[in-house]
Amino acid sequence: MRLTNSKSIAAAAAWLVLVRQSHAYSSSVQLPLFPHTRSSTPQESAVAVAPAVGSSHAVANDLVRTFVQSNAQFLKEDCVIADEANEWICPMPIFGDDARVRFELISSGHSNGNSNGNSNGSDDDTRRDGTFIRFHVEDVLDQQDFGWICSKLYDCTASINGVTAGTAVQSNPSAAIDFQQLRAVVAGYCNAKPPHPGYDASRWQHSEIHNIANYVDASTILQQLKSQGFITIDLPKYRITPQQHEQLSAFLQHKTNQGASVRTDTVHFLNYEQSQQAGIADQFELLLSIASYLNDLQFAWVQPQHNPIPPATPAAPHTVPNEIQIAEYGYEEFYKPHSDNSLQAQDLRSNFRAVTGILYCNDDWDLPTMGGALRIWPQGRDHPVRSPDPARYVDVEPRNGRLLLFDSCLLHSVEPVTTREQTRRALTVWINRPDDSGVKGETYY
Repeated sequence: MRLTNSKSIAAAAAWLVLVRQSHAYSSSVQLPLFPHTRSSTPQESAVAVAPAVGSSHAVANDLVRTFVQSNAQFLKEDCVIADEANEWICPMPIFGDDARVRFELISSGHSNGNSNGNSNGSDDDTRRDGTFIRFHVEDVLDQQDFGWICSKLYDCTASINGVTAGTAVQSNPSAAIDFQQLRAVVAGYCNAKPPHPGYDASRWQHSEIHNIANYVDASTILQQLKSQGFITIDLPKYRITPQQHEQLSAFLQHKTNQGASVRTDTVHFLNYEQSQQAGIADQFELLLSIASYLNDLQFAWVQPQHNPIPPATPAAPHTVPNEIQIAEYGYEEFYKPHSDNSLQAQDLRSNFRAVTGILYCNDDWDLPTMGGALRIWPQGRDHPVRSPDPARYVDVEPRNGRLLLFDSCLLHSVEPVTTREQTRRALTVWINRPDDSGVKGETYY
């Protein structure tokens, strides 16, 4: 998941501590692991994160250890561990002298009450079946603090599953810890905030994108983007070689957390250094330089109605992320129809994504026998993207070196791969156009 910048939190630590020393409070809400249990208060200051599998204590210990290692800069050096009580306590001085997080391993049939001093005491007890870990945050200022701390735990979920695979749960590490409730809390926290506006695109303005002029002129790009919402450009120079594929494989280790009913691919976000390690720095630069190219062309899907947010400017409204995504689809894997930036009421966008750029990496791909098309519904950004005309789609073949640019608002899918002989890979960048329209952050993870 892409989450808030921890450096900004650390920079404000001194001010935060002063505020919290006078306003901090304690609250303890136990969110149930199973749907039939409940909590009486809306203040989510604790969340059940795991049904322990195998050796419950070993799983809990691995979770705590990974959290502490990943967030050492926010924690005191010593964490109090009481093995007999199945409890781990980690002070977090960034939120004040008394702030801390607590992990509790709670066994089947254990009954706990709500200790929130603001609770009216009704329906405080909930009985829980099964073993789970309660992640509790104490003495922070508000729900935003709690959400941020939960996000730090969620950031290391992949590492936690990897650790438990080597100890308590060797057969199925992803089943060791169920993070669905934690995920819901973090999603609520992220979606209440404006999305990240991206970074200045000018760093890449003299980069690889201008080689496109060797294959298609700028007027054709503008005309096709405006008329149908997408364009494909075949760029032989940027084909991925077998050696690059082998180097990329090292990064493809984890599925997304969006659920198998939505998408089943394996993904990783590559920064520039990692792209160099994989030998695809030219492809990385190509994708990142799309933003400056669009700025040079003064491109916009519609006439802007809002002011740009820095680092965007009226002259250079498009910005870039600092990573690209590598996604791999194997046999029968897919991504259901979705929009990268769905339209809301009054044309309010869900995030700042303006243009999706995809560079495909697949040699000798044949749609009729291999599947895996990028299916796009090019009805235009005013079309209700959640209910497209099923007959009006275009299938894009994901052949090696093909660049696809399209309006991030358009509905699209990855159709199931039907070959066992080859996986389907693609490199993706989302070009932002941040503005002051009031967009809240739609989180993708």
